[in-house]
Amino acid sequence: MRALHQSQCQPWLLVGDLNEIQFLQEKEGGNPRPQQYMTAFQNAIDDCNLKDMGFVGDMFTWRRERIRERLDRGLINDEWSILYPHAALENLEFNHSDHRPILVNTEYYIQEHVDPNQRPRRFEAY
Repeated sequence: MRALHQSQCQPWLLVGDLNEIQFLQEKEGGNPRPQQYMTAFQNAIDDCNLKDMGFVGDMFTWRRERIRERLDRGLINDEWSILYPHAALENLEFNHSDHRPILVNTEYYIQEHVDPNQRPRRFEAY
């Protein structure tokens, strides 16, 4: 990831199973994740000037018995954010896998078009 970052200066979207959590609250059940692994992951994200794009839906994207973790995520750089300002990562419902399907919707936050000439509806109580 770092080698790619050094050779590229284009919009970046890195999405999928990154197999690591960033913070302790991204895991429920099982043994706690060692801090040095999370710190190394955070440092790699910072070194590549990436940021987590957040998510819509349940935080936990992987499960096995009573353990749940957020292993799947989307990382973006500022250039990608500028190109797709209305984007969101949707964590969908589990199906047959232990991972949730994830969807990058580039138009998630676009408001529905409202006709400026249309008057708002008002109701009177009788």
